[in-house]
Amino acid sequence: MTLVDVKDKKQVFEGRLIGAKRDRLTLERIDADTKETHQILMNMAAGGIGSVYTYSTKPENRTLYTKQWQIRFTKEGESFATAKKQVECVVTGGLGTMPVSYKGVTYYVCCTGCRDAFLENPEKIL
Repeated sequence: MTLVDVKDKKQVFEGRLIGAKRDRLTLERIDADTKETHQILMNMAAGGIGSVYTYSTKPENRTLYTKQWQIRFTKEGESFATAKKQVECVVTGGLGTMPVSYKGVTYYVCCTGCRDAFLENPEKIL
């Protein structure tokens, strides 16, 4: 992988896929001036819906890397949270706790006020 900074200086990293599922990519380069090893580790996370990128450095003649920064992100519309998905109130978008039916389809509302509004004019709500 070749990275180019704002001053047009190129940094070339080389690496390989690792891990039992080949779900991690490790890329490294050695800085010509400092002889320090720079490492970028890219991990898949949360069953493939997210990634974690870690940038670390290791001085010459050392064995351990020091983490400089880490970025975690998920695919748009996904969440790392493992909370149970809940039904939404069709009126407010809050937690739907009461079922209501219209044309054979069940919807949920959060309170008696939303229930009454839905039953009064379901087409408008939907």
